[in-house]
Amino acid sequence: MALRRAPRTPQAPSASEDVRTGYQAAVTMLSYEGQKRWASAGVFIPLAVTLVAASLIPAFIPRLPAEASSILGLALSVLGLIASIIWLFFFLRFERITHYWILSARELEQQMSSPVQSFERGRHFAAGETVEVAGDRVTYRALERFPERWGLAAVYIIFALVFLSLMVLNIYRLCQPFTLVMAA
Repeated sequence: MALRRAPRTPQAPSASEDVRTGYQAAVTMLSYEGQKRWASAGVFIPLAVTLVAASLIPAFIPRLPAEASSILGLALSVLGLIASIIWLFFFLRFERITHYWILSARELEQQMSSPVQSFERGRHFAAGETVEVAGDRVTYRALERFPERWGLAAVYIIFALVFLSLMVLNIYRLCQPFTLVMAA
């Protein structure tokens, strides 16, 4: 007669294992969201520069009628403005998701048995305070205090303003009477 073994029931992970697993997941997601933000900027900036150049180039093509040049420039600047606004919304969404994962990691740090303070200390450091890490004091110097998140938002806003200016310029050009220059 063969002995039957009782089926093994999986052991539930301990609360501290759950917290550590959650913390690792939060850190991983935070890293992933940061990569998405920079990848998005890496797509937007070349697109925006290309659209700015493309909306200006028709004005320098001598055989292209001025009206056609203005219409093409206007269309490209409208497209660029729309792209800038969409990317600004993406950026704001990335900021919100990143903030969520930072808060989640900070909350999980408080539940850990050992005193892990990476995100809690990071909050103080990001606010411009001096923090101590492994016995070294770390602080931002003058220009380092400018928050990077506002730098990227400023890039999107600057491009939006450039496209808005190009739109106004091309609308102005379209409203001007087009005259043909006759060779004498």
